[in-house]
Amino acid sequence: MVLTLAAVAYVGWDTIFGIRDGWKALKSTCESATSFAGLRAAGERFGTIIGERVGRIIVMLVVAAMGASLGSFTARLSALPGFARAAQLFQARCGFSFGAVTAGGVQAVTLSASSAVVALTPGAVWATTNAMLGSGDGSGPKPPARVWFKDHKALVKALGPAGPGKEWHHIVEQNPRNMGRFGPERIHSTDNVMPLDGKLHDRISGFYSSKPQFTGGLTVREWLSTQSWEAQREFGIATLKRLAAAGL
Repeated sequence: MVLTLAAVAYVGWDTIFGIRDGWKALKSTCESATSFAGLRAAGERFGTIIGERVGRIIVMLVVAAMGASLGSFTARLSALPGFARAAQLFQARCGFSFGAVTAGGVQAVTLSASSAVVALTPGAVWATTNAMLGSGDGSGPKPPARVWFKDHKALVKALGPAGPGKEWHHIVEQNPRNMGRFGPERIHSTDNVMPLDGKLHDRISGFYSSKPQFTGGLTVREWLSTQSWEAQREFGIATLKRLAAAGL
């Protein structure tokens, strides 16, 4: 886990995904290869994916990790070439410091087909999301990191209460259809929730339950749930800003 995040610090998530996909292709090709020439060609293709610079970084990190306990490996990281700069880039990419990783603030890292889920302790999660407690109308700053939770209960347990007079608001709604289409982790993520004034939250919920002319007899909620994630998010932010302005 720490080795993976150290690699992210140096080369970024996109490169990590490229290496992951390239390794899968290499493994598959090697398993079906019938000659040494085939193995060599597969290795050369993988080498092209990694590149010389990234390859050197990966070797450097693996060598530092060899035979080391978690504590000694994290101690070695600070002495590696360019690590101070890499740690700065890590915070910019992920929204929390690499110090949270070495201090045990990260519980697990899971790479899926197109995303990465970093499971943080409650304290570390808060460090990445407290910027959301801005104006409460959705216009405040957003955290650069995305942290996913398996359900709303887990989100609230990690983030705590939304604040006095506030409620956690999902930009893309947590209705059954959206859960089935996008999955609970994407719905309950730090880039899809924000603390919102309770009265504003009620106005938004009421509007989503209404049947304006443009929905063709459906509630806004029913009409919106047939659309893409991007369309729902754009509509949700626009609705939030409109109703917040109307309530001033």
